[in-house]
Amino acid sequence: MKLLERLIPDSRIYACMSLFPGKSAEEVRKNLTKELKIRMFKVLPPVLLIPLLFLGADLLKKEDPYMLQRSDVNGEVREIPLVLKNGTGEYEMVLELKPVSMSDEEIDEMQAELEKVLDTLVRGANSSFDEVFEDLCFPEEMEEFPVLLTWSTSEPGIVRSTGEVRKVTDEKIVTICAKVSYGEEFRLYERLIKVLPPMYSESEAEVQRQILELRAYEEEKGHEKEFVLPG
Repeated sequence: MKLLERLIPDSRIYACMSLFPGKSAEEVRKNLTKELKIRMFKVLPPVLLIPLLFLGADLLKKEDPYMLQRSDVNGEVREIPLVLKNGTGEYEMVLELKPVSMSDEEIDEMQAELEKVLDTLVRGANSSFDEVFEDLCFPEEMEEFPVLLTWSTSEPGIVRSTGEVRKVTDEKIVTICAKVSYGEEFRLYERLIKVLPPMYSESEAEVQRQILELRAYEEEKGHEKEFVLPG
């Protein structure tokens, strides 16, 4: 089925069947397609024709029907159906209108502002990156910045990619990293953090020690199908 024919929904075909007595649904579709082309040629210049009836209002600028709107950085690729007319005939095509792209200078400037915000946001309830006891905040999107963030850490057993911080018995240095995507371009946000043991009372510390030992024992027995809890 040709592009313009696909643009006419089946609901409209069946609604118009009574206007074309004796015609099949396929024949009605072809008639409506022919009518659409005629209407387009009357309204638009003969070089490049855009079927405006099928474009959302957010894609077009009112003052210029040929001015299309790209989606924001990291937005969707918009498929625009076009009809190209020249001396040899008409040709249907789909133009992939990619999201807005940013220059390197714009990205670097935005990255500097973004890092200032992340330095506060990522810490969560912790007072600084040098004293990390609680979970961190790893956002995937930022309301005020057109970016997508993908997180990783150098010690996923201590700090997960979700920002969850596991309890430790000794001080651990961990690198946290976010790939910050600006459309097809990206930058890295990296920080060294210091994960410290929780400040427990003596009895609480003993319980936490036993919990860590149990977890270590479970990992040690990971090759065994049946896991027997220690006495």
